[in-house]
Amino acid sequence: MATHVINQSASLTHIVWDDAFLKSKPTQYVNEAPPGVPQVNFTLRPAPEQSITDMRGCDEPFALDTHGFTWRNNPIPDLTWDQETIEKTYFPMVFDLVRETVPGVSRVVAFDYRLRSSGDKASPATNLAFKNFTEVIGPFERVHIDQTPKRAKERVIEQMGDAADELLKNRWACIKTAPLAMCDARSVGPGDLLATDNYRETFSGESYHMVHKPEHKWYYLSEQTRDEALLFKIHDSSEEVEAARCSHTAFRASDVRGTAEPRESIEVRCLVFFGPEQA
Repeated sequence: MATHVINQSASLTHIVWDDAFLKSKPTQYVNEAPPGVPQVNFTLRPAPEQSITDMRGCDEPFALDTHGFTWRNNPIPDLTWDQETIEKTYFPMVFDLVRETVPGVSRVVAFDYRLRSSGDKASPATNLAFKNFTEVIGPFERVHIDQTPKRAKERVIEQMGDAADELLKNRWACIKTAPLAMCDARSVGPGDLLATDNYRETFSGESYHMVHKPEHKWYYLSEQTRDEALLFKIHDSSEEVEAARCSHTAFRASDVRGTAEPRESIEVRCLVFFGPEQA
């Protein structure tokens, strides 16, 4: 584990505001767009450099319900990252981590995962691949939130079937584990997030992009090891918490040299339910 503090300064990629969004939503097609419809109707652009504070140098405890993210020591054994090992061995470890981190959880369900690498294992062509979860894809370098509240609820219904109606009566959340830069939810204004329609080859959904604001406060975990886990919210149905979601992005550290080892990681998205204990 790193013991020294490495604060960063980086230019993060954001969506650029366009007055056209007042009439039509930002939209992108990964597959072929309909005739006469642009593949993408918005612009992504690197913003002015911002400070990204190393959480190792902060005295404050980072909490999911306050900041939208947190981190934990979470030692894991050597694993082979094939589908069977991930689903039968790694998922239960993630479930235990979520239960230890989030009070009152009655049920945790993983609904997808991604293997990522900044090295040669990943092809740029697979950056948005969704067919094979064990296919290694590259880092996603744009500020976003994976799902809007609307899409997160749809995911519960799709994943949980007949049990969804009862589960949605209580508090529920969508939580993700991944090594990224994360924005303190308290620094994000209500107009900073833009709902975006995404059309993939196998499904469609709605996510958030975020416009740049200098008041946004960014954090990351320097020299993160395989035994350290970052957790952050995609959505929380509770109206009583300060942080219901967390904007995040991959970014290029300013102190990384060309000879550095590539970042390799696994991210897991979980539906987290509160209320009566369930199997």
